[in-house]
Amino acid sequence: MRFIFPAILFLTGCSLSKSPTRSTEELRQSIQVALKAEDYSKAEKELTELISLDPKSFDSLIGRAGLRVFRGDALGSEADFNAAIAIDDEKGTKARFYIANRAIWRAREFNMKGQNTDALRIYDVLLTLYPKSGMAYHDRGGVKTDMKDFDGAIADLTKAIEFDEGNNAFGDSFTLRARAKRAKGDEAGAIEDEKLSSTKTNARKQLSPR
Repeated sequence: MRFIFPAILFLTGCSLSKSPTRSTEELRQSIQVALKAEDYSKAEKELTELISLDPKSFDSLIGRAGLRVFRGDALGSEADFNAAIAIDDEKGTKARFYIANRAIWRAREFNMKGQNTDALRIYDVLLTLYPKSGMAYHDRGGVKTDMKDFDGAIADLTKAIEFDEGNNAFGDSFTLRARAKRAKGDEAGAIEDEKLSSTKTNARKQLSPR
């Protein structure tokens, strides 16, 4: 599971109020080694040590937040992002969006490989960070359909439709929800969603340049 990105690899120096057992440079090098070895538990531990030395280190907080997103720690990642945003609102907000965007692509890769539990873990975190993300609901609904959690899929896809961010330009969430409803034996509901999907598709085609 390789997800190294600049916010983690290139941590800036920290201003310290006390002398650490290991220098910050040694810690940063240890973090890079752990990341390259995909030892994310150790990398998070080392980042936590950096943060304990300098709680206001923006880069350390963002680095640990990113690790926690991919490791499925929703509350921990949210706390780290909020702490970083408190230090620098603009940079912190942009970093959170960047990491979330990387994470959603990684979750899709897991789904394509059939690693649905790993994908689900990431989507759960993303929806803690962005509770109105129609895209994340849409994708998680698809994963839950693959996992045969049809009730969960229908709930997520209903949210995706509510918070539409473009997935429904051609009625995609309706199509997925129809599949989940049919799997549950709700043929009438599936047919209705397919009609809604078709309506969306036709409307979109009429707006497309010829």
